[in-house]
Amino acid sequence: MQIKGSLASARLGWRTRVNEQILGVELEAEFGDISDRRTEKGITAHSRITNIVTLKGIASIHATDNMLVYLTAGPASGRSHYEVKNFISLARTARFPGYLVGVGVELARDSDWSLRGEYLVYEFGRNRVEGAGRSSEATPTFHALRVGINYAF
Repeated sequence: MQIKGSLASARLGWRTRVNEQILGVELEAEFGDISDRRTEKGITAHSRITNIVTLKGIASIHATDNMLVYLTAGPASGRSHYEVKNFISLARTARFPGYLVGVGVELARDSDWSLRGEYLVYEFGRNRVEGAGRSSEATPTFHALRVGINYAF
C-alpha cells in the first residue's frame, strides 16, 4: 500500500539539563491527512489518519552548544477512518491509542531559534470493520520525515 499525505503541527515543550544529558517532554497536536488506498480483486480498502495528539519524551544521545541529537518516544492518539467497498460498504471511524518512536537532530541558530529534523514511526491500534458475515482490519502505521523551526521563550 502507498501511504500519502502531509501533517502540520504545533507543539509546546520543556527541557532541562541533567549533567551532560538533555531531557524534555513535548505535547504536540498534528493536523493533516495521511491516507492509503488499495484496490485488489474488485475490493477497495481506504484507510485515513487525522488529528494526531502526542506526548513525547526526549533524551539526548549527543549534545553540544549548538547541536542536539536525541531519541524520542511516547503515547499518541489519532483519528482513524477505515472503509472497505465491494458489493457492500463497511466503514468505521474512531480515535485509537498508539505510540511513536523516533530520532531527531536540532541545530541552534541563536539563543532563541533552532532548526529541527526528525524521523518518526507512528503505530496505532487495529481498526476492524465487520458486516454481512465479512470483516477486515486496518493496522494504521506510518513513517514520517519532519522538519521544523523552534522558538524558545
